[in-house]
Amino acid sequence: MTRINFEVDEKQARYIDELVDQTSLKTKVNLFNTALTLFEWAVRERQAGRAICSQDVNNAAIREIEMPGLPQIKRPAIRQPVSEPVLRSTRSHKRSDGPDEPPVPLHQVFYLLINYAETPQQAKEVVDVVKAFGAEIKPEAQEKLEAMINSK
Repeated sequence: MTRINFEVDEKQARYIDELVDQTSLKTKVNLFNTALTLFEWAVRERQAGRAICSQDVNNAAIREIEMPGLPQIKRPAIRQPVSEPVLRSTRSHKRSDGPDEPPVPLHQVFYLLINYAETPQQAKEVVDVVKAFGAEIKPEAQEKLEAMINSK
């Protein structure tokens, strides 16, 4: 086993202790291992071409994580999507970029979800999300998603 030592200032040390208490992880080693697991997952997601985001459950605002290390990970080339929107929706979600940013129409968000679903589980989740927002998926996109869901 290898021992790793870190030096942090008093403020950081207190913050680490607070995180251990808040999370009930019991030890700093457990906190470190949990944080490392989360970062490893974020790296894998980024390598797979996914954004790491949080969503405000009250207003559906989505905010992409900003942290050292992740921007350097190259995302794979973006696939060329079909040329027209695949669903209809007049609702939009708010960006958290700032007050000057216009809202993004939900049909654009759903369009991205539909075009980047790669597994039966992802396709099912896309259908569930679109339905939850009351949007309609165009027949050709619905067929694509159903074929993916049924390809288990």
